[in-house]
Amino acid sequence: MNSVCQPRRILAQALSSAEDAVPLPAYEQEDKVVAKVATIYGVLEQTGFTAERIEECLRSVKTLDLDDAFDWVSTPPDST
Repeated sequence: MNSVCQPRRILAQALSSAEDAVPLPAYEQEDKVVAKVATIYGVLEQTGFTAERIEECLRSVKTLDLDDAFDWVSTPPDST
Protein backbone atom coordinates (compact mmCIF):
# COMPACT_ATOMS: atom_id res chain seq x y z
CA MET A 1 0.00 0.00 0.00
CA ASN A 2 1.20 3.51 -0.72
CA SER A 3 2.59 4.99 2.50
CA VAL A 4 1.22 8.44 1.59
CA CYS A 5 -2.37 7.13 1.62
CA GLN A 6 -1.94 5.08 4.79
CA PRO A 7 -2.42 7.99 7.27
CA ARG A 8 -5.64 9.01 5.52
CA ARG A 9 -6.87 5.40 5.65
CA ILE A 10 -6.05 5.12 9.34
CA LEU A 11 -7.72 8.45 10.10
CA ALA A 12 -10.85 7.52 8.14
CA GLN A 13 -11.03 4.11 9.80
CA ALA A 14 -10.58 5.56 13.27
CA LEU A 15 -13.23 8.21 12.72
CA SER A 16 -15.75 5.79 11.22
CA SER A 17 -15.26 2.94 13.69
CA ALA A 18 -15.02 4.79 16.98
CA GLU A 19 -18.36 4.76 18.78
CA ASP A 20 -17.33 7.44 21.27
CA ALA A 21 -15.06 9.30 18.88
CA VAL A 22 -13.86 12.70 19.92
CA PRO A 23 -14.64 15.08 17.06
CA LEU A 24 -11.73 16.82 15.40
CA PRO A 25 -11.34 20.38 16.67
CA ALA A 26 -13.05 22.87 14.38
CA TYR A 27 -9.80 24.76 13.91
CA GLU A 28 -7.87 21.70 12.68
CA GLN A 29 -8.00 21.34 8.93
CA GLU A 30 -8.03 17.79 7.62
CA ASP A 31 -4.69 18.34 5.86
CA LYS A 32 -3.04 19.30 9.15
CA VAL A 33 -4.53 16.30 10.94
CA VAL A 34 -3.34 13.96 8.18
CA ALA A 35 0.13 15.52 8.37
CA LYS A 36 0.25 14.97 12.15
CA VAL A 37 -0.92 11.36 11.79
CA ALA A 38 1.68 10.76 9.06
CA THR A 39 4.44 12.27 11.19
CA ILE A 40 3.54 10.23 14.27
CA TYR A 41 3.18 7.08 12.17
CA GLY A 42 6.55 7.61 10.52
CA VAL A 43 8.40 8.31 13.77
CA LEU A 44 6.88 5.29 15.52
CA GLU A 45 7.61 3.10 12.49
CA GLN A 46 11.25 4.23 12.38
CA THR A 47 11.48 3.51 16.11
CA GLY A 48 10.61 -0.12 15.38
CA PHE A 49 6.95 -0.47 16.35
CA THR A 50 4.76 -2.69 14.17
CA ALA A 51 2.15 -1.24 11.84
CA GLU A 52 -0.60 -2.97 13.82
CA ARG A 53 0.59 -1.45 17.12
CA ILE A 54 0.92 2.02 15.54
CA GLU A 55 -2.56 1.88 14.05
CA GLU A 56 -4.01 0.73 17.38
CA CYS A 57 -2.20 3.60 19.05
CA LEU A 58 -3.51 6.20 16.60
CA ARG A 59 -7.06 4.94 17.11
CA SER A 60 -6.70 5.01 20.90
CA VAL A 61 -4.90 8.25 21.76
CA LYS A 62 -7.09 11.27 22.43
CA THR A 63 -4.59 13.78 21.06
CA LEU A 64 -2.25 13.88 18.09
CA ASP A 65 0.79 14.57 20.24
CA LEU A 66 3.95 12.56 19.67
CA ASP A 67 4.69 12.31 23.41
CA ASP A 68 1.19 10.93 24.08
CA ALA A 69 1.60 8.45 21.23
CA PHE A 70 4.97 7.30 22.60
CA ASP A 71 3.47 6.89 26.07
CA TRP A 72 0.58 4.84 24.69
CA VAL A 73 2.59 2.64 22.33
CA SER A 74 5.24 1.99 24.99
CA THR A 75 2.65 0.64 27.43
CA PRO A 76 2.32 -3.16 27.25
CA PRO A 77 -0.82 -4.16 25.27
CA ASP A 78 -2.53 -5.84 28.23
CA SER A 79 -2.24 -2.60 30.25
CA THR A 80 -4.11 -0.35 27.79
